[in-house]
Amino acid sequence: MLDEFTGSGNQQTETFDITGESFRVTFDVTSSTDNNEDAFLGIIVNDENEDPITTISQSGAGSDSSIVNEAPGTFFLDVVASSADYTITVEDCTSAANGNNGDDGDDNGGNVSDDDNDVDDDTIPDKDLPDTGGAGAGVLGGAGLIVLFAVFLVRISKFQSP
Repeated sequence: MLDEFTGSGNQQTETFDITGESFRVTFDVTSSTDNNEDAFLGIIVNDENEDPITTISQSGAGSDSSIVNEAPGTFFLDVVASSADYTITVEDCTSAANGNNGDDGDDNGGNVSDDDNDVDDDTIPDKDLPDTGGAGAGVLGGAGLIVLFAVFLVRISKFQSP
């Protein structure tokens, strides 16, 4: 964990420095009212020049995380909260090339790096793979045309009504 921010209202966090190629923003939101659906948390990730990089939001109570692929650098968060208590954690995602052998000591599966997404060529078979299901492009395209035609008919009928 690099930094943690807690609160129940709007705030702008202090800056934090990221040395890896990305960082993870994890948040936990609870409602400050009796209705969990009332809670809202919005996070704007900004760089050191105050330029917005990305936005993250949560409607209702819950937890989630998001990877920001705009590093290294200095960043801060603009937090907008309504009927919510929150904890936001920022984690630097450094790769093994940065000297930590791909393990930051957390219990969340280690670090995130582009190297972790490489596919070993030996895992791809030299034969045709079986069809695993799902609609083909023709089916999806035909369904899209049907919906488009239905919208067209509804619009025409509005102009023809007295």
